[in-house]
Amino acid sequence: MQAPDSPRGSLGWHELTSNSCQDAFNFYGEVFGWTFKTMEMSHGPYHIIENDGVDIGGIAPNPCPQQESHWTGYVTVANVDDVAMRARSLGAEILYGPKIFPKSAVSVGSKILKVRSSQRSLTKNNSIC
Repeated sequence: MQAPDSPRGSLGWHELTSNSCQDAFNFYGEVFGWTFKTMEMSHGPYHIIENDGVDIGGIAPNPCPQQESHWTGYVTVANVDDVAMRARSLGAEILYGPKIFPKSAVSVGSKILKVRSSQRSLTKNNSIC
């Protein structure tokens, strides 16, 4: 689930959760020249973003349309378990994982982790859904 040759600490995958995938295709396709390929997943369609033939991210329908569309960045790390322990030691809350993300059409197989910073001013959790 990352663009090739993403160095550690870089954003290796970008994902848009969108209230209008078609509007996103039109806008980002026009602005950046991105192309999109759609695959059906168990939870619904997932749209791979391609830039010059390289998969760089995805677009998924927003499961909670009351929330605004939003981007999520995935940071490339050498060892997710170590990052989880370090984040926890710095006061972060582990929201998800570390968990194996199975090999699929969008992933070579990787481990993912979702963390909320201990610096509450940097994050919001105003979940409606």
